[in-house]
Amino acid sequence: MPWTEEVSRLLFVWLVYLGAAVAFHDRAMIAIDTLPTLAPKTFWWIPPLVEIIVFAVVIFLLRASIPMVESAWNTSLATVSWISNGWAYVAFSVAFALMFVHALAHLAGWLVAREAVR
Repeated sequence: MPWTEEVSRLLFVWLVYLGAAVAFHDRAMIAIDTLPTLAPKTFWWIPPLVEIIVFAVVIFLLRASIPMVESAWNTSLATVSWISNGWAYVAFSVAFALMFVHALAHLAGWLVAREAVR
């Protein structure tokens, strides 16, 4: 059964990227948080700056994933000709769209918390 390798690779890509979106939601991604942790209260602007940068990177990755899907959509898996190679790249777009929603929620949550402190 030669098709099992390609289908399992496709499923693995989906699991990895959906898992990355879940980890992003749970804030379980690898992060260097030394500066925000050690910064005094006068540097309150560092966490929202980080959130804005993360938001910008996620938007960039989401926009960059769409041409990848378009370029791979007309090709198919070698052993399963009715499955497009584009489905692997759709996983990127779906994961980055979920990360976009979560990044927006994180940023909005920080803004609401900041207003509550005032």
